[in-house]
Amino acid sequence: MTGQNSLPKLALIIEDDEFVAETLRTAVDVTAIFDRIDSSSTVADARQKLSTHHYQLVIVDQSLADGLGSSLLPLMGALTKSQCGVIFTTGYESDTLLGLLRPYPEIIFLPKPYVIETIVETILKSLKIV
Repeated sequence: MTGQNSLPKLALIIEDDEFVAETLRTAVDVTAIFDRIDSSSTVADARQKLSTHHYQLVIVDQSLADGLGSSLLPLMGALTKSQCGVIFTTGYESDTLLGLLRPYPEIIFLPKPYVIETIVETILKSLKIV
């Protein structure tokens, strides 16, 4: 939605499972908010993209090819302060994982499995649109 400064333009999906990444991409497309959706399958690539671009939405999975998505949490926490919506997703729900998210109340936890409608709703919530 070019021309509307109040709406996000760039999204980053950090997920190494191609099927899940495509499902997330479809959900982000459904919102019709973003001009570009980038993808990353590794922690290293995600760090590089996050240092290069200003994203308004980041969706990060816990289990990535080269490490844990939770290693990005301090960076994600800083992004929420700049009005970036951040969604942390994983198929592994545990007290330890939820404890890692506790210092970052603006980061929304989205457990797998999920459907596109749930993802869209969570995206809008993270952006404080609903």
